[in-house]
Amino acid sequence: MNRTRMGFFGICLVLAWATGACLHVTQEAPPAVPVYDAATFFETTTYRGASFSADEGSLLISSDATGVFNAYRIPLAGGDP
Repeated sequence: MNRTRMGFFGICLVLAWATGACLHVTQEAPPAVPVYDAATFFETTTYRGASFSADEGSLLISSDATGVFNAYRIPLAGGDP
């Protein structure tokens, strides 16, 4: 190895050592991730799609609110689907 490569390698080693020596790594506990049971998962309601009706007075969606996917029309003025 020539002297230039050895000098460069030496500088890299010193920098790597100095960087590692100067860092004070503290390990924090990861945030708690909520765990849900299967019953909670199956009680969720899924909504898909979202298109305005031709008269732009309603929003058309599909949902499994009843347990089976169906199409619903939700009035933009408010009210039940």
